[in-house]
Amino acid sequence: MATEFINNLTGENHAATIAKLFRQADRVTIVSPFLMPDFNKYLDSVRPKTLLEIHLVTTLVPRSPDQIKKVRSMTSLLDWCNKNEVSTVISVNNKLHGKIYIFQHRGIFQAAIVSSANFTNSGLNDQHEWGVLIRDAVSVSALYEQVTGCIEFPGIRHDDISRMAAEIEDYLKKQGRPPRPKIPVSLLKNITGLPALRISSETNFWLKPIGHAHGHVSPDRKFDQERDRLHFAKRRPKNISVGDILIAFAVGSGKIISVYKMMTPPHYAPDEERWPWYVTGKNMTKDYGRDWWANDLDIYRLLYAFDKNHPNTDIKPRGVQSFEGFKWGLDRMQITPAFGNFILEKVGQKTEQ
Repeated sequence: MATEFINNLTGENHAATIAKLFRQADRVTIVSPFLMPDFNKYLDSVRPKTLLEIHLVTTLVPRSPDQIKKVRSMTSLLDWCNKNEVSTVISVNNKLHGKIYIFQHRGIFQAAIVSSANFTNSGLNDQHEWGVLIRDAVSVSALYEQVTGCIEFPGIRHDDISRMAAEIEDYLKKQGRPPRPKIPVSLLKNITGLPALRISSETNFWLKPIGHAHGHVSPDRKFDQERDRLHFAKRRPKNISVGDILIAFAVGSGKIISVYKMMTPPHYAPDEERWPWYVTGKNMTKDYGRDWWANDLDIYRLLYAFDKNHPNTDIKPRGVQSFEGFKWGLDRMQITPAFGNFILEKVGQKTEQ
């Protein structure tokens, strides 16, 4: 059966069903506007032995007292994941109202729950909530694309959350009484990875080829969509993370196509024989990507210009394979923030012309 109904009126309620799916997954995505105050107790009770990553998508509405509870919840999630060596991605979507739970194993989407139940103790156990369990991998993949495609802040850094927690504690110490319906606090300003071309010096940059030796990108193809899938080779791409910047260029011409911010961890598409792994990227330069072929920005000219203007600055971290690797099928190459921001500056100049 492709779909099943879940409710909190029987023993197989939301809590029991989600716990069972947790134990069968290595990557779990929790999408919920409201959260339980302490993840430690819940996750300890679930005991997910194969878990590698939790991706939390929630809200962080400015001036709302819910920010106080939310930061404590996120901090408890980070604490548990750090103790159990589980990777954590925390994202914010302040228009979020839906509640969705998505489970993957070895890159394959296994199941999703679309529900009225928030990820709270009462939502999973006590309140009269109903949900639908979907086990069709294609449908779950499409749902995941929709959920991650509307995220505002894809990857909040752990030190961002530490600053938020300190600000909340300072506010409560000075307040001296229960929070008002509206509080003069907006924690979003603590997020360093803001959307658009404001890039931190700590951001990871990658050159990402599009096309291959026997299939070059057509000059007529436009790269002006809000979201795009960016594919990688047959091994799961390591060392890339949500929030990284992927500078796409065309194989053959070397021309810059567009610049993407990575919105999702890598996922596996078994129907893609040549490039089965992919991430969803937010297109940060849609105007440039619409007419990319008309520009003279290619990675080789940019490399020459950067070396000329910054002769003592590295273009790639030590030990990273050189540009020659692209001739032999290299699907990405890490570059330094200095070179990455240099490319972004040149792309921005072309867009303004």
